Amino acid sequence: MHLNKEEIAKLVGQRIREIRLKKRLTIEEAAHNAGLEYTQLSRIELGKINTSIYHVFVISETLEVKVHDVFREVYKNHKQNNHSATPSANGNGSKVTESNRHNGHNGKKRKV
Repeated sequence: MHLNKEEIAKLVGQRIREIRLKKRLTIEEAAHNAGLEYTQLSRIELGKINTSIYHVFVISETLEVKVHDVFREVYKNHKQNNHSATPSANGNGSKVTESNRHNGHNGKKRKV
């Protein structure tokens, strides 16, 4: 299962805010240093807008972190979603095992 655009924007925004606060920067200071309006940075941090890669780069430079650090929560969340929603080998929710194959069972329910 993939994260949608809004979920990614929220996770990136939360991470930017977390880093900014660790650096003890006000939103106004960080926005000024990045060449953004503080209202725009606020909307980014709240996940209300899907900002450009350029702005993520500029913000990460301002916060003195790598771009991949900003996306850390997105990757973590994506990995968790993929592990919890691992599709089965046959696509219908049940696993096909070697013993099932030898017995003619393909994981599909039979009508009785």
